[in-house]
Amino acid sequence: MSNLSILMRKLTASNLVLTMIVAVLMPALVAAQGPAPVITLTIGGNTYTSTAQVPVPSAVVENGVSVAPNSATVGSATATEGATPTYADQIALGTCPVAIVRTRTWSATANSVTTTLVQVIHQQDTTPPAIAANTLSGWNGSNAVLRTVVLGSSNPCSATVPDYTAEVRAVSTDITTQRANLTVTQSPAAGTSYSGDQVVPVVVTVKDACGNSISNTVTYTVTFDDQTNPTITAPADLTGALAVSTDAGSCTKLSAGVNLGVPTGVADNCGLSATSYANNAPAHFVLGNNNVTWTAYDINGRTATAIQIVNIKDTE
Repeated sequence: MSNLSILMRKLTASNLVLTMIVAVLMPALVAAQGPAPVITLTIGGNTYTSTAQVPVPSAVVENGVSVAPNSATVGSATATEGATPTYADQIALGTCPVAIVRTRTWSATANSVTTTLVQVIHQQDTTPPAIAANTLSGWNGSNAVLRTVVLGSSNPCSATVPDYTAEVRAVSTDITTQRANLTVTQSPAAGTSYSGDQVVPVVVTVKDACGNSISNTVTYTVTFDDQTNPTITAPADLTGALAVSTDAGSCTKLSAGVNLGVPTGVADNCGLSATSYANNAPAHFVLGNNNVTWTAYDINGRTATAIQIVNIKDTE
């Protein structure tokens, strides 16, 4: 037998002996390592362990509420073998009303063995946006924003509803939806036309991505105001060659005997009242200059005046 053959037989025998030793000692080595830690998750008085074959039910919390571990809502974990559980979250967008799906993986390591437990937290959005209406110009301190829209100075005495959505958006916030993605609408819509003095309520509604908007509106009380006075031009003055003589045997002139004329240019952007104009001529004019005030009236109670001078002269 050659030296090479003898060497090969010795190596084979050594490997066989080593394999037998490992087979005998391995169970003892594993036993000495200690058991794997068991994770226990407590949610609202219920417990779930990493050794159970039942999935942990999803925890549901309102978005914006803390999702830090706690035994009441999202759960808190403990572990055996003196291990301290840690967790890592994976976040994905959900489908309304669930805004966020948070997959939380708990892990605990002891005796060189790591155990994991997975739970899912649904962060739902059922909270409507908030509107800081009290910061809007014209807030009346209770339930409305007061605004005035001036009616046009020319016919047909109308004006349109302004667009209030941008300023309401600027003071709106939501726990999930970014401000730029909020849906802000108003009724009546911007550009709706109104004529004449009146008060129109304009309701602005804010919705988040999940459609939450219950009781979440701001009301504008919009006053369409006629701020244009009517126009009037008094009749020509009765002075100089047009001066009026006193009545015979009197130092006065009965106004009924004076032709004052008719004013011109009586008009208004919103329309004149039934009594479009009048004057305050006295029952008797006295000697000298007398001022007669002519007044025009529009349908919204606005007025304009013009003065006519009536000179009474004594010719006797």
